[in-house]
Amino acid sequence: MMRNLNPDLGLCNGTRLRIVELKTFVIHAAITTGERQGQHVLIPRIVFISDVEAREFPFRLRRKQFPVQPSFAMTMNKAQGQTVQNLGLYLSTP
Repeated sequence: MMRNLNPDLGLCNGTRLRIVELKTFVIHAAITTGERQGQHVLIPRIVFISDVEAREFPFRLRRKQFPVQPSFAMTMNKAQGQTVQNLGLYLSTP
């Protein structure tokens, strides 16, 4: 998630999701971390507006998009021999 949509439902900036179904106007997803792990949620497209003061342009940009950032995962066997700049590792048991 890139925005705090609904903290009470666990839809906060940084929440990790698994996409169940992608539609034109909504994403059906399952929360994969935290207290609400396994809960299914619907995420709408929202309007993003650029900050005029932060840009040198005299206008604002408006766009409608899903407030998520795509990512992917692979197994260790699949990753062998590959070179990557950034890596996150999840170990479910110590």
